[in-house]
Amino acid sequence: MLRGNTVNSLCSITKENSLAFDFDGTLVNCKTRQTEVLRSILRRKECNILQFNFNKWWKYKTNGSSTFNALVKMKVSGEIAKYISKSWIDIIENPEWLDLDKLSNNVIPLLSQLKKSDNSTFIVTARKSEYLFLNQIKKLSIDQYFNKYFVVDPNQSRVQKTEILQKLKPSIFIGDTENDFYSANESGVKFIAVSSGQRSKQFLLNQGIDLIIDSF
Repeated sequence: MLRGNTVNSLCSITKENSLAFDFDGTLVNCKTRQTEVLRSILRRKECNILQFNFNKWWKYKTNGSSTFNALVKMKVSGEIAKYISKSWIDIIENPEWLDLDKLSNNVIPLLSQLKKSDNSTFIVTARKSEYLFLNQIKKLSIDQYFNKYFVVDPNQSRVQKTEILQKLKPSIFIGDTENDFYSANESGVKFIAVSSGQRSKQFLLNQGIDLIIDSF
């Protein structure tokens, strides 16, 4: 486990080195967006599911289940779960939902200190729309802190993140999922996991990840 002051630890990296960050679940908390998108779909006449334990669904998700599998575990029929999952993927990046994302605690102090220390910083994230992603980081006023952004295909995220990390060779890649960990490992980059994102601390530990922080 990473101990001590996280900001100071990360900022102690020498100037010529760099850090790469995942975005969803790492720099922003996306639980509200994901659950509210689900809530809107469950209210549709095709589903009409008005009583639903969203916290339980999120717990399944953070312990490795896909949106579809988490629904099935909650006794939603396969056909309805398939409809919900597809609908969820279709609208999860719509601007009105992206506006629900909030920066994780202490992200701005961390990025500010990294900028003062002249560290190069990058975002490597999986999104369907690069345009909407760039618009989002501008709205969140964090675009100024990064040297460059890389947006990969969500269906090819592990492979494409690995390719980018191999070229960037950052000192550290910070993410919140097992795929981030695998991409870092396969590219020979040190990985730090954030357990306040889309995967729980126990799940991350079970993947063999030994550098974990609860939050920034």
